[in-house]
Amino acid sequence: MDEQHSQEFRARFSSEIIAIPTRYDPKSGQRSIRWKDIHQYFKHAQGVLNGKVAVLFMTSDDFEEQQLEIEGITTLQDQVRQLDQRTQQLQDQIVEILQEAQRTRQQVDDVPEKIQHSEQQIKPQITDLLQRVQQLQLLVNGTDHGNDSPIDQIRKQILQQLQRAVDRQSIIQYRVQTLLGTLPDDLIVPQLFLILPKHSDNEQGRSDSWLFRVHFLCERSPYTMNKGTRKVHDVHMTSHPGYDIKSPEFFDKCGPYALTMMYLIKYGAIASGFSLPPLVQSSLTAKIEESQKRLGFVKENIGQLVDETITYFEDTTRAFDNDTGAASQWNTGPMPLGELKSYLDINESEDFPRGLYQLTVQEGHWSLVCSEHRLEWVIQNLKDIVNSTGGSYTEEKRNTSIKVTSVKTVKRLYSAVLDVFKVQSNSTVPLLTMDCGRLLFKSDVSPEAQNVSMTITRLSDLTSDDLEFIQQCNISQLEIKHTPTESDDDRLTNILHQCVKLKELEIICHCERTLAVIDLVIILREKILQSGRSSALQIFKVADELGPINFYSWTNSEKDRITTTVTFSAESTKFDMDTHAKLQNTELVAEGSQMSNFFRQYGWSISSLNTMIKFNDHLATLLDDSTKIHGSRLSRLTLLPENLTTVGLKAMDRIVKRSLTLNHIWLFISGLHQESQPEKAVHLLDLCGKKLCRLYIMGENIEGWLPQLAKAFPDRSNFPVMSKFEVRCYSKRELPQECVKWLAVMVSTPSSSGTHLDYLRIYNVTIQPQDWETLIKAIDFSMLEDLRFDSTNFSQEQLGVLVDCITATNVTPFPLNNLSLTDTDLLTIADKQTLRERIQKVAPWVSIVGL
Repeated sequence: MDEQHSQEFRARFSSEIIAIPTRYDPKSGQRSIRWKDIHQYFKHAQGVLNGKVAVLFMTSDDFEEQQLEIEGITTLQDQVRQLDQRTQQLQDQIVEILQEAQRTRQQVDDVPEKIQHSEQQIKPQITDLLQRVQQLQLLVNGTDHGNDSPIDQIRKQILQQLQRAVDRQSIIQYRVQTLLGTLPDDLIVPQLFLILPKHSDNEQGRSDSWLFRVHFLCERSPYTMNKGTRKVHDVHMTSHPGYDIKSPEFFDKCGPYALTMMYLIKYGAIASGFSLPPLVQSSLTAKIEESQKRLGFVKENIGQLVDETITYFEDTTRAFDNDTGAASQWNTGPMPLGELKSYLDINESEDFPRGLYQLTVQEGHWSLVCSEHRLEWVIQNLKDIVNSTGGSYTEEKRNTSIKVTSVKTVKRLYSAVLDVFKVQSNSTVPLLTMDCGRLLFKSDVSPEAQNVSMTITRLSDLTSDDLEFIQQCNISQLEIKHTPTESDDDRLTNILHQCVKLKELEIICHCERTLAVIDLVIILREKILQSGRSSALQIFKVADELGPINFYSWTNSEKDRITTTVTFSAESTKFDMDTHAKLQNTELVAEGSQMSNFFRQYGWSISSLNTMIKFNDHLATLLDDSTKIHGSRLSRLTLLPENLTTVGLKAMDRIVKRSLTLNHIWLFISGLHQESQPEKAVHLLDLCGKKLCRLYIMGENIEGWLPQLAKAFPDRSNFPVMSKFEVRCYSKRELPQECVKWLAVMVSTPSSSGTHLDYLRIYNVTIQPQDWETLIKAIDFSMLEDLRFDSTNFSQEQLGVLVDCITATNVTPFPLNNLSLTDTDLLTIADKQTLRERIQKVAPWVSIVGL
């Protein structure tokens, strides 16, 4: 028969073209080819593709009369649409059954976490569908009268095909369950992958029949699902272009398994912890980016490519068998990751498989998942552990706070947090806080730098499990809340040896143990370096057990207080120190005391020193000797020189002159009525005047010693940076006019380069009315925040002068916020409210005490 009476066909995997003769129909005058004719040349063909138009057909011999017309193709679908009214009920029931089958496949969230590995556990899942098919069969049989009409034959063929689909689904589920249900827990096996034909860039065919690529899938399963997420839940492809299969032995090794996976992808199934919808309903390619050049064709033609692979595998291995007994021969399971890698063309410099991560999920199951699902699972796992132990988890900030009773729970939580840290990529990092009494664990970790902090209440309370956990955590920050005793030294030494990543150490310690603890850490680190090991320790803080030291407070203290920070040079035994010290006010510091030893060894490190009254010649000499050798870093000094003799004063002279960074000095000079005290005050004011920020002078018989100071320092230029000034008399005395004039100079506006007062207090004196007016009018109100005239004869007359001066200042907003007039002559005024309103009218923000 010539070429005009034949039609050319070519198998998808072959370049050979076969011409099939056509049949002539004298009634219609058309030529056609029957499916039986095609099967003589293509045994397993299921359809014909003309361009992008597909004609699908069934392979049953009973369907022999169905034909493929060369012109004006009439498909089975066209004939079904032509069924008359008698078949409407039948079609509705078929649709209902198919919809129910679809719903069954999509019940992803209801899949048991562990399915029993037997066919008897799989078959009942579709029993209801089988019963519905049988009911439909009875309906058809009930309408069968005599010879079957063509429409009746179509009905039967539809039912037969539906029965095959149900049977096929059962077999797929059984085979998947058999292959995947017995994998050892400790074997890393990629369970789901997709094999697709490798097309050239122009998609014009291949150079060989076995050129395929393996595409690993994100194994999204009930073990890695988070029902609250909006991300893709289905198993899906990644944006990696896949790996070429470099030898045909791959198909000999895992052909049956690969074919089962292709059936699973195409038809869907619920088996072995996976729930996959049919390919036409799945989101298999949803994660592929449109910009991926090589994957664009795959995304657009995924159904066609899957069919090509299935056909090739059926031709080269064993065709799909409806007999479930044959499933026993399909016992070749997935290959381990390492073995599978040997069959693929892989770039050794990149991770394998690219874009997927190994994840150990519940009950020892391994999964390969994408980065989004990996993060989702580890966050959910952390949340589940926290909730199971009674903690709280904040989704928005990913913060976790929990109280635990066992270090084993702490270990579980820490392991879950580490999983989060490994995959967390955005700027919001998880914060985990676990409190089990003796340990407070905090993690605030970014992917670049894992910063894990731990707080230990008392070293003596730690158990062996606690110590083991501390060593495993790779902590970078450690705080010890209570003073380590001598018996804790070995435990502290062991922790420092084991915590090789420890960068910051803070120990809260009372002064009596401060020096010993500092020496222990410094010497231990030096030994570690000398032994050839490295030390990550950079900062070591010793904090006072009473809290931070307030340099600006001169209130009495019953204990010596020291806080210090030691900074280490990288991989060097050299270190620097910065210390704040405040002395107690109960007894003089003696030779051999802890404070004495600290001044001798580390006095050079003191940057802030509050001496209180008990500062004596002994400490001043030790500080002088230490700073003479190592230099002084003193920058702030609060000095109460009452117990300093000439020896101590000379030592302080040298210290002040040696301290080049000293720029804040507070002098509290008391007992000025005593012999030699005014001379001492003059000496110190002359030494410190240029750096003096606060001056507090007090004593008995103020009229005797204040004129001596006025004579030595006649104007404000002697104290250019003074911002606080206080004068106090032990018992109430009247200030002579010459003393008032000197006070007026001290409180007046300084030179343009000077510092304005922000605090002024005059206490326990009486002043003549005209002298009050002189003093008040001299006050610089431009920066004054705190004004106090307590225990004086300040009266309503002086209040009027004060209001006038504030009004004349014309500063907005007026800075004064505290006015103290306790125990003044204003106590006798009946209408105090009017006085308060007068003041607040010109100083609206002021708080008035004593009125």
